[in-house]
Amino acid sequence: MGQLAKFLKLAVARTTGFITPGTVGEREQIVQKEVRKILDGFMDSHLRAIGKKVWCDKTPQNVNDLKEIEWAFPDARYICLYRNGLDVAQSGLQMPEKGPMWWVSAYVAKHPESYLAALLENWVEKTEAMVSFEAGNPRVCPIKYEDLVEDPRKALDPVFRFLGMSWDHALLERVFRTPHDPGGGDNEITATNRIEKDRVGKGRRLDPSLLAQVPRRLLERQKALDAVLGYSRPGGEG
Repeated sequence: MGQLAKFLKLAVARTTGFITPGTVGEREQIVQKEVRKILDGFMDSHLRAIGKKVWCDKTPQNVNDLKEIEWAFPDARYICLYRNGLDVAQSGLQMPEKGPMWWVSAYVAKHPESYLAALLENWVEKTEAMVSFEAGNPRVCPIKYEDLVEDPRKALDPVFRFLGMSWDHALLERVFRTPHDPGGGDNEITATNRIEKDRVGKGRRLDPSLLAQVPRRLLERQKALDAVLGYSRPGGEG
């Protein structure tokens, strides 16, 4: 949604925005209104087609375009989902795809000698952006992956309250029985039938020789974020 908002803003600004009379500020408001109209129409049409009332975009790359999302949706609410950096990196190393994932390719170019370093820098930059965005922002609800898998009822209750929705405990069972709409994302979800706790802490088993290839400054940034997020040890629960 972030990239779509960014490109629509540019397109509308260079069409409708060019021919609309008024001050710069007035033209900006017209562009914003038109972009919001396009995005709302697109998503509202999809919601009607699938029989839903609320939409949520969980594209990880949205963290790169938060300003555009805020501009297009000034009343939006955000859920910042955090996970231990070494666990995320270990998960990336174990993905069955051939070669680096497309979303980490820019970091691979920076760290051709270490795929682990590429995965860690991707996590560090995105997590730093999330922490900064969350700070003092009343429209952000943080949640940790480790808390979610350890006690989903306890972790999700405040999230649903934040969204203004009532929490249904039966959802945790129903979510694995209800057919999901096709779409992009984690392909393993189709073979998942429970919340898996065994993924927490896998970062502790990273090969020391791989960690030795990661630049020290990058590891320092990762550990600093661990401290901010309350992770007591690498790969451990918060």
